[in-house]
Amino acid sequence: MKIRQYLKESIKEIHSFAEEQDWAVAMLSPGLDKKQYKNFLIAFYGFLKPQENFLKSEKFAFQLEAKKSNLLEQDLVHFGIAPSGIKLCKFFSDGKNDFDFIANCYLYLGQSLGASVIAKHIGETLNLDSNSGAAFFNYHENDTILDFFKYLDCTNLSNDELQYIAESANSSFYALNSWMVEHWNKEYYPS
Repeated sequence: MKIRQYLKESIKEIHSFAEEQDWAVAMLSPGLDKKQYKNFLIAFYGFLKPQENFLKSEKFAFQLEAKKSNLLEQDLVHFGIAPSGIKLCKFFSDGKNDFDFIANCYLYLGQSLGASVIAKHIGETLNLDSNSGAAFFNYHENDTILDFFKYLDCTNLSNDELQYIAESANSSFYALNSWMVEHWNKEYYPS
């Protein structure tokens, strides 16, 4: 089994669980309003920025040009929100290794796959696009995703290493879900 198929199967349960949480359901709800959307951006930035910093800091054979937080910052600034004042998740402050890099790179790039569905919904529901507060969801890293998948397909890992990567991916996905559950619907920004 290829690494990416193994990872996809390994995170299926937490992925399904996360999709049922209020923060995820709200993003695709016909009742999504700009206040909820802004609060989502704030909470998501709080997780994504440290994840991206971790991915940029690792010296690994696959070099990732992580720049999604810049797009989230652009969206936040569009709504008058200063990214520098946003609380950041501490999950990535612990020592991480090359296998954690693979797991988090997989999750980071996987966010782009669902973004087009959310971008369409945000466009229809809130009338936002890449120039009006939805740059993050309208950005697609198809070439980077394909390059990463090719890299994974050529990487030889032991069963123990593969298991560690799957556990790391699940741990990071659980951390994301916990962070979003706790932070997405706070009263950060008035409507």
